[in-house]
Amino acid sequence: MTLFPALLRELTPARAAFSERDPDLPGMGNASLAFGSKEEALCVRAGILSQIGLDLEALVLAEQVHGDVIHRARFGDRGRGSLSQADRLPPGDGLVTDVPGLAVGVLVADCCCILVADRGGRAVGAFHSGWRGTVAGIAARAVETFEREFKILPDELMAWISPAISVRNYTVGAEVWNAVRERWGTDRLREDPLRVDLAGLCRDQMVQAGLPAAAIEVCDGCTLESPRWFSHRRGDLPEGRMLGVIALPGVAPTGSRRGT
Repeated sequence: MTLFPALLRELTPARAAFSERDPDLPGMGNASLAFGSKEEALCVRAGILSQIGLDLEALVLAEQVHGDVIHRARFGDRGRGSLSQADRLPPGDGLVTDVPGLAVGVLVADCCCILVADRGGRAVGAFHSGWRGTVAGIAARAVETFEREFKILPDELMAWISPAISVRNYTVGAEVWNAVRERWGTDRLREDPLRVDLAGLCRDQMVQAGLPAAAIEVCDGCTLESPRWFSHRRGDLPEGRMLGVIALPGVAPTGSRRGT
């Protein structure tokens, strides 16, 4: 099964998809090359890309490190990380592009996948936000990156936040809880036990950066509670990751990679 973000589909030209954990798929739908069979993961990836009208080598991935670095993917990056981890883009947890037919993506299990597009079809982005990236403010940086790289203002953007571990279940230690409190206040924190609302924090950061609240869709569902999603904290066996991808319509030219 694949989830298609409704807000992005209805109000932007972008093509976006988010994979699910599915016992009928190879590797139960795992899209990460770090777990299980590489062949099965590539099959899952290819299936996701085909559902937005692209082939697997249109995909670009970076080495995710739970930070706030965002890279701009260009035509010459086409295919990096799609077939092997060895040629991923350098460490970073966000990718943006204005190349038609170039799909940027992130892998998650409990963390938030944030997919962003502008209504005019000029650029798209995919971002991974776990607790470290959230404390660092990657969701706000995502909004700022569109303006810096493409001159796209926040009120021209639409965003979708994936299913993630819910505030009901995301218990954390005092170090994490205090790090969130010191940077972002207490609105998205809970006590007894200490918990964090990751998706809520990502939404708040984008709103503070200028994105209208009505332009953000937060997907229901808790990855820890539902077998529909992979969950690192649940301890899934086999372990796996969901893939979120987004692309502008069109087909990127094929052939040897070249920078633009």
